[in-house]
Amino acid sequence: MRKSKPWLASILALQILFSAGLYWRHAHTAQGESTQILFNFEQKKISRVVISDGNSTATLNKLDQKWVLSDLQQLPVNKNKLTDFLDKLTQLKTGWPVATTKDSHLRFEVANDKFRRHVQLYRDNDLIGEFFVGSSPSFRKGHFRHANDNTIYTVALSSYELPVDNRQWLDTALLSAKDVTVIKGADFSLRKSTNKWHFDLTEENVNTSNRTLEIDEEKVSKLVSALTSLRILGLAKTNAPFTNESPFKILDVTGTSNWRYELLEQDEKYYVRRNDIDTLFTLRKSDYELLTNMELVHLSKQNKAENPELSTAKSSANPIQVKAIARN
Repeated sequence: MRKSKPWLASILALQILFSAGLYWRHAHTAQGESTQILFNFEQKKISRVVISDGNSTATLNKLDQKWVLSDLQQLPVNKNKLTDFLDKLTQLKTGWPVATTKDSHLRFEVANDKFRRHVQLYRDNDLIGEFFVGSSPSFRKGHFRHANDNTIYTVALSSYELPVDNRQWLDTALLSAKDVTVIKGADFSLRKSTNKWHFDLTEENVNTSNRTLEIDEEKVSKLVSALTSLRILGLAKTNAPFTNESPFKILDVTGTSNWRYELLEQDEKYYVRRNDIDTLFTLRKSDYELLTNMELVHLSKQNKAENPELSTAKSSANPIQVKAIARN
């Protein structure tokens, strides 16, 4: 009898492991069978998204096939961020519910009067999707409930991914220039032809009757890149920095449109505005310096010692820092 006990113990252990395996397989299969898509809509038919935390609200509207922030001067939405969000919604799947009663809504923060996020999706004026995102059980997970259902799920979406500050949905590249072919500063003019940049020189900036200035391609490339990759930090709190007495720097740029960039540094803060958008924005110091520290003497390979013309041009040209002028 004593010798048989180890064998009996081994058989019992195997039975327990076998039973546990069957249970896990059944549970896993059942959960897989219970998985379902949470949303069924065509992204192109969504025309408005409203996200609220009960105190603040972000409203994204599609106008003339362009997404704008209706509560933020109709400024453009970061389209990639919005597309990623809508893509994620269409891919959300459920598992087993974590709760199915109305009494549980408050506990998981998906109640009508207590939630982390309340999201509404519209097609024109028709509400076609509405849900709540609540507390987070783990990283990038959130408790989820359809507005017309008591069932609560855990999904791969957290309230952190749904900002209610309109500025966090703003397209920070809205001032970047496209297909730049001409750049004019106070003492230089650059033009691109046959995929190469050259000085578009006139008597106003430098006399080149006896000399052709050689362009510094690396410096010009940095200037062009600063324009085409320009990113704003946000909106200025006030337009006060720009007044008729405020000195600012100007760049006239031709690309897919004609733009005038006006840049100002004041109290170690850096501002930019463009003639087609009546809003003042803030930007990084490094971007400001790249755009404003380029003059003819910097964009040419010849230095002042080798080219007296550059010295003459710099002293006779209109300074790049000029008084504010009336905007068109």
